[in-house]
Amino acid sequence: MPKTSSMNAVADKLSTMVTFSKNSSRKIKLFTIKDGKIQVHFTGEEILKDILDVENIYAAEVSTMTVKQYDPAAMLKMLEFVTKLNVDGRNYQQWFKALESVLGMATGKAGILTSPGHTIGAAEDLMIKQAITASVDSALVSTVLEAESGMVAFAEIQKLYTLKSRSGHIRLMKEILQTKFDMNDGTVGVESHFRRVEDLVETLFESGFQLTPESFKGLLFHLSLPELDAQPFVNICKRIDERPGGACTVSNKELVQIAQAELAHFRQRRQSTLGGPSKSTVKGPPSNREN
Repeated sequence: MPKTSSMNAVADKLSTMVTFSKNSSRKIKLFTIKDGKIQVHFTGEEILKDILDVENIYAAEVSTMTVKQYDPAAMLKMLEFVTKLNVDGRNYQQWFKALESVLGMATGKAGILTSPGHTIGAAEDLMIKQAITASVDSALVSTVLEAESGMVAFAEIQKLYTLKSRSGHIRLMKEILQTKFDMNDGTVGVESHFRRVEDLVETLFESGFQLTPESFKGLLFHLSLPELDAQPFVNICKRIDERPGGACTVSNKELVQIAQAELAHFRQRRQSTLGGPSKSTVKGPPSNREN
């Protein structure tokens, strides 16, 4: 990323995102964003000594923007800083937090997508739909465009990756377990690493996962199964989500039964393909009934 100590270079960078009329007296505030959250507030005078990474500088008016002040070109320019949502959803949290920050700056409503109490007008809803369309993988664009509104589009995207689904719970737990602190990265502190893990855990609970001894055992058992993205266990999440009550009500007994059924179906299909019993066929557990 480019580095600079020139105030002119910083001003040029900001001018590509926020434009005011020649005689405007409106003021701006400057800040940095990391992991979708505002980190540092600063004034123009502080920029020379405190901020080196121009790529992470953002600007917004001190006073709340109104929809009449909304500049689609400026918002789309700011969306260039938002990593597009992958179709596999692995960067969903990073995408969501960055998107909501940009929309908050554009509308003056922090947490516009998730905070209760916001009244969203037609113009703001259109902004939301435009922002989502511009910041998702091309494979997801049709889902957004087919939605009747921006908020409905967001709900559809959210439902794909988090909303009370077993696949969402498993994906989040995988991401939590794979989130490792890099000791060789001097730009990342322990505190920011903790916040990253904390955000993922909070998202897990917000998506409907209820932590109990039973659910924790079941989650770890599910994650211990090999190659969850391939046969024979790839459909476990789907089977759970299709049940009445979905992921929030599955018991460990039911989870084990689903896994056993998927494994049995896989082995039966493999035997049929091979044309007969296979030496690799593993016998099931012994019956509890006495002969």
